[in-house]
Amino acid sequence: MNSNILVKFDNGSNLTCTVVATEIERAQGLKNHERLPVGHGMMFFYEEPKSFLMFWNKDVKFDIEVIYIDSNLIIAGIDFLKEDSSDISISTKLTKYVIEVAAGTCKDLGLKVGIHAIDFIRLENLP
Repeated sequence: MNSNILVKFDNGSNLTCTVVATEIERAQGLKNHERLPVGHGMMFFYEEPKSFLMFWNKDVKFDIEVIYIDSNLIIAGIDFLKEDSSDISISTKLTKYVIEVAAGTCKDLGLKVGIHAIDFIRLENLP
């Protein structure tokens, strides 16, 4: 079962994320979601930081933003992908965490490159 994490940022914003860790979960991503509410996302965690991670939005029913976070917990990049698109987002810096959120979430929460994730709090499994 996936775990849920509350990610707190130094600008006062929070994201509640479902963490996906297995290759099967990563491949599935947001395909079975109708939408994501503002303040919620899907987090991809990597044991070791990686560069050139690739994400796409094929078979997903809504536009997303892809947030790349480095091993210092700083947002290193944000990219936009249209719904059901074969376009690819590629991390250009070493990345340890990737969070997919509905398009517009970064603007609504004031998330931008350089913002620091200050805390990850494990939550009880949410429905």
